[in-house]
Amino acid sequence: MSDTLLADRVKTNLVRLKLRRIGDILERTMSEEKTSFALLDELLEEEVACGERRRVETSLKISGLPFVKGIDDFSPGWTVRR
Repeated sequence: MSDTLLADRVKTNLVRLKLRRIGDILERTMSEEKTSFALLDELLEEEVACGERRRVETSLKISGLPFVKGIDDFSPGWTVRR
């Protein structure tokens, strides 16, 4: 099977499996010198991280909170009383 046909089939299967992040970074990642197992590990790590970010973003939207506030956004003027 030619490389072009194989690449098309892989991309089609990634879309069908909803592995969006792998599809986005596949060509860049494949150009690096890695073993097949290391390549697979990197691709899966990226996909898991992307899914986790989407999950958090969706949860925040569903929560109905008016805005997202990080730890750096809080005033440093508060103290802990003992």
